[in-house]
This record gives sequence, structure tokens and C-alpha cells, in this order.
Amino acid sequence: MKNFLLVLTLSMCFLISGAFAQPDWKLYKSTYGNLQMLDTLYNIKKIIYAKNQVFAACSYGLGTIKNDRVEWFNWNNTSLKNKNTWAISDMCVDKDENIWCATMYGLLKYDGSQFSLFTSSNSGLKTNILNGVTCDKNNFIWCTDNGKYIYKIEDTTIVAFDLIEQKVPLPYIQGSYIQTDNQNNIWFSSGKLLVHYDGVQWVVSDSNFVPLEGDFIRKFYVTSEGSIVVVARKEIVLLFRNGAWHKYSHENLSGLPEYEQGKSYIYSVSEDKKGNMLIGVGGVYKKEKAKILSIDKNIDINNLWSSFDLPPIGTTDSTDPNIYGAASIAFDDENKLWVGTNVEGVLYFNNYLSYQIKNEVTETFTLFPNPASDFVSITISNSGLLNGSISIFNSSGVEIKRFDEKELSEQSSMCFSIEGFSTGMYYCAMKAGTKKVTKSFVIVK
Repeated sequence: MKNFLLVLTLSMCFLISGAFAQPDWKLYKSTYGNLQMLDTLYNIKKIIYAKNQVFAACSYGLGTIKNDRVEWFNWNNTSLKNKNTWAISDMCVDKDENIWCATMYGLLKYDGSQFSLFTSSNSGLKTNILNGVTCDKNNFIWCTDNGKYIYKIEDTTIVAFDLIEQKVPLPYIQGSYIQTDNQNNIWFSSGKLLVHYDGVQWVVSDSNFVPLEGDFIRKFYVTSEGSIVVVARKEIVLLFRNGAWHKYSHENLSGLPEYEQGKSYIYSVSEDKKGNMLIGVGGVYKKEKAKILSIDKNIDINNLWSSFDLPPIGTTDSTDPNIYGAASIAFDDENKLWVGTNVEGVLYFNNYLSYQIKNEVTETFTLFPNPASDFVSITISNSGLLNGSISIFNSSGVEIKRFDEKELSEQSSMCFSIEGFSTGMYYCAMKAGTKKVTKSFVIVK
């Protein structure tokens, strides 16, 4: 009996939760040894899928999930005893499936069997506090530090770029993560600016390029097709696609939170295997539900979108103001969704495919005439049943006219004057519940 209890106690060091009430979701969490913290899979900074397993970069080490087993690496079970080495801020994988981690003490490499550490004492790093890391198409590793350098790692050779000498603005410390795109440009953000390196020169955006309206860049993401996604401090998402900026906020996209001074609700931006954009949104525990918004890549403006809630995971009581959200999003080889949370553990979502966006809505509508010169008529089928709104947007994504639910329920069609509208492309977006359909029309004067 004592042996049974001992085995049971040891097995609890790696605890994997059972299924939720929603069988599609599963939570993986772990505790390790005598660590004094809520969980080791806690405050997750980044998750990636490689080597047929999930890697979770945390503030206290590197976690892995494979075949329903959680394992853990940190100062307790490796030769690297400096705890700051295991305070991981970012992570990437190279073409050889080596894992690279930017940490508070050096650049950490894991080849699947052993760890290597690059620091200022044994490599070309100038400092040891690193914020971001990425791998380019040539399999070179790039990272940014807490000061004025960006580093390029070729095998074991580290080249340091002094940004002051290059006349490039220093990375803004709170958002100085780094990313590569399909054209092999290296990107980072600094305050209101975006900077990229094309292999020859450093190119700094004009101060007015990103329409921040006095705000600054909190997060950015470059999609697989080269679109730029910026999350501003005031919880606004800006998407640069096909030469134009499109704005998403709580005012024109349900599910994005309204900005509240001092609080951040948009935790992550990613994309699925098909290139649809995903936004991880937090919610105050037991007050607002944490969720993921999915925006269809195939519609250029005010995109068709859907959302699904993350399951509650019970980390705090109802009076705790902590915000629970999707801190990182990754997909495995079967396009199954993995979510690293900022509070407790990694969520696995088996049924993501059924939640992908479908171009369908209970109500439908027609526009006439198209092209238009004096007026536009909108005719709605099943009038009186619509639970939503219709908005008109110009080609820059600015809402210029809106019909609310009350107006729509009182009539099956409506006509509005386009006097004062300039010639060009416009978009009519109808929202019904959580579905949205967008149709374009042209104004010719």
C-alpha cells in the first residue's frame, strides 16, 4: 500500500487534467518538484509544434507535451542552474527542429537531447537579456536584446548589428520582438515604427505609416502572405493588406474588447494552416469569457469572422482581477489547435475545423443598383428576424453608415442616398449573430 501511495504521489508531479464538460477541450498542466509557484506551465510566453510534440516556453522553464505526457526542463533537472536562463520570453524552431529560446540570461538551444547556452562570456552576444528570436528562410537565427543590438547566428558564429551605427531606432523594450517573413525580411517594432532588414539595408517606416493616432505598437505579426498585423496599445487591431490599412476595434468587430486604461486584453495574433487570422482575446475571470476570433483571409475588408470561447480553467476566485486569455496559439500537423494560456496550462482543441469560418448567415441581402450613382437599395430576406446590423465601409475600412437592429426589423428593404460619396469601391457588411457576410459595390459619379 505504501508503494502504491508513493507511485501515486510521484505521478502527480506531472498532472494532466481529464476532459472538460466540453469534450473538445483538454487542459494540460504540471507541477514539478519543490518549485514555489502555481504551476510550471504558467505564464506561457510562446508555444510551437515541432518534433511531433508541443513546446511551451514559460517564465520558469521549457515544457513539452507528447503522447499525453507533460515533461519539464529547468534549473532542477539540467546542468544550467541559473534561473534567469529559464525565464523564456520567446521561442522558435529551425529547419533541423532545434528549439531556440530567448531568455533573461542568454540564448538557449535544445537539439532534442541536450541544451546549449550562448552568453556574452562565450559568444558574440553583447548582453544576456534577450527579448525575441526567429529563424529565417536560410536557417539563420535572429534575436534582439534589451539594448541596442540585433544578432544573427550562423551555426555558432554570432554577428551583432549595432542599431545606433546603422541609424536605426532602438527596439521599444515592451514590444521588441522579432519576426521573419516569406521574403526573408527581418522585422521588429519600435514605438510607432516598423523596421525591416532585407539582407542589405535597414528600412525604417515613416512615422505616419501605421495609423496609430497617437498610440504605439504593442504587438505585431507578419502573415504568411506578407500582410502586417499591428495591435495598438488601446486594443485596436490594424491590418495592412494590398496597400491599405484596415481597422478592427470593439466598435466594428464584436468580440474585441473596449479599451480600459491600464489593461491589455489582446494577447496574441497568429494564423491557421489556411492563413486565416486568429486573435486571442482575454476576459476578466467569471465576468467576460476569454475567446479566439478567427478572420477569413479571403475577404479584404471588414472580414467575415467567427469566434469560440475558451473553457474556464478555474485558476482564481471570482474576486481576482486577473485576465485569462490565449497568450500563444499553435497548430499541429493535423491543424488541431493548441493554446498556451497566461494563467494555467496548455489547452488542446480537437474540434477547431468545425469552428472554421463558413460564408453563411441566416439572413441574406441584395444591393441595387451596382454600380450606383444616386442611391443604393438594400433588400433583406426574412426581415424581422435579423439579430444584428448592416454597416457601409469605404475602401479604407472606415464605417460611414450603419443600420441597427431596430431599423432592420421594421422593414424588408431600405434605400439611402450616396450624395457626397466619392467614386470608388465600398463594402456592405451584414452581421447576424456571430456570422457576417460582406458584399462590395461601386459608386460611379
